Amino acid sequence: MPHRAKRLVLATAAATLLTATAAAAAPVATTQPKILGKPIVMKTIGCDPGTWKDAVSVTRIWKYGLLGRKTTTASRFRILPAFADNPITCWVTATDAAGATTVAVAQAFPEAAPMKLRFRLTSPARGRIRLVGTAGPKAAFRVKGRRARILLLHTDYALGRQVLITKPVPSSGRFVFNTTDLPGRRRYTVVLQTANSDAFDGISRVTALSVKR
Repeated sequence: MPHRAKRLVLATAAATLLTATAAAAAPVATTQPKILGKPIVMKTIGCDPGTWKDAVSVTRIWKYGLLGRKTTTASRFRILPAFADNPITCWVTATDAAGATTVAVAQAFPEAAPMKLRFRLTSPARGRIRLVGTAGPKAAFRVKGRRARILLLHTDYALGRQVLITKPVPSSGRFVFNTTDLPGRRRYTVVLQTANSDAFDGISRVTALSVKR
């Protein structure tokens, strides 16, 4: 019974880290597999299987975590919050006409997406305050309307828009809030600096906004 050769290649998106060869007869990668796209939570990445010499078939499977749990054989992989801080690998198997195989692995380490914050200021008095612009890690924006009394903090991170904080806000001052993007995950400190300027057409201005993780 003929011996089937197997080869294992471990690679990152750009470089080969390890090659272990059991026998010479097996498909050879002329270009290594690589991860396509930036590995960020709630984003989708792809897997370029590379190019192979003497291969009649090339298959791939995605695995995640230190135990290498199998997920899907699709060409693209969506990084869910549960995959954060766990290695994600695309295993590519090339097979030649004699049944000899070579496995090459491209690996990525997902990062949590930057927290996208949206502030909504509402007033119990007549007149609605609406947001002009959006807020990132460091930004300033303004709201139009009468004096704001309630601050609602929203985030578009992971599970969609959520109200995280409801807090009375005077017309001006500096306010510090602590929150997390997901339960038990990353903690954020939000510092909001406001200044009332009702004398100028009822515009209140958020003069500074910073987010620290």
